[in-house]
Amino acid sequence: MIFGGKKVAVFQRSDGGATMADRRASARLSTRIPARLRLASGDRSGELLDISQSGTRMALAQLPPEGAPALLEWAGHEAFCQVMWAANGMCGLRFDRPIARALVLEANGQDTAPASAAPVASHNNIPMGQKRARPGAAG
Repeated sequence: MIFGGKKVAVFQRSDGGATMADRRASARLSTRIPARLRLASGDRSGELLDISQSGTRMALAQLPPEGAPALLEWAGHEAFCQVMWAANGMCGLRFDRPIARALVLEANGQDTAPASAAPVASHNNIPMGQKRARPGAAG
């Protein structure tokens, strides 16, 4: 790189200088939900600490091996995942397929219902026995 008319060396971190949050595919939300991690070596119970559409961080007494495929179960939901890291009583899990945004909001305790739950149509607001006008037809 040339700076001030002189050639200078530029050093860059091997990971591109990105922080863990910058590398995540989607934002994580804090949560505290009991969960079960099913591995080939056996089931492990723990607690989800945060969750996003692409993964979660889980607290466990017995850590799973890094790289292990698993099935994560929580609050009546399940997702296939892979253990990305394990240290200090926690592990990072990446979902094989992104989960629905509604599941992330539900795990975070946020309401996922639409703003209006009223029906779009009911028996008293549908005109009966009337034909619709055809486009371009004379009225």
